[in-house]
Amino acid sequence: MGKKQNKTYGELRLAEVKALVEGSEYNKSTAHTQVDAAIIDKMAPEGITQDSMRRHVAFAKDVGSVLEVANAEVARTARAENDKIEKTDMSASWGGIDFHTEHQLRQKLGEEDYLYGSSTTMMDLHHTPEQAAWLEETRASSMTLAENLFK
Repeated sequence: MGKKQNKTYGELRLAEVKALVEGSEYNKSTAHTQVDAAIIDKMAPEGITQDSMRRHVAFAKDVGSVLEVANAEVARTARAENDKIEKTDMSASWGGIDFHTEHQLRQKLGEEDYLYGSSTTMMDLHHTPEQAAWLEETRASSMTLAENLFK
């Protein structure tokens, strides 16, 4: 579906939503819906396969991991130069992804316990203006539709 360019962005996304809803399996006892990967295969632009996506995701995870370890090293070096430093952060933007990592050299737990050397790393995927507008519109609609279920 992502290959048809004669439709607007919103029309393409809504056709994909329809395919996902119709081609997915909803389990009433768990309230979980499982999507068939073949549906997403059809949505993928030319040249993007599950295998190519796995390689890209692995690369993004590698970037996040090395940023996390590099930030920990920066934190320890900064602490050696300034004993007031207990936390550092590091960020990078590349290819539509923002990477952000924080390293806590020491964090107080309770009255006397501390956690040393913990890190948190996040990746944020950028939306294009067209994606953001479509999501905003569909989220607003979803809110109204959900609210109406409880009236």
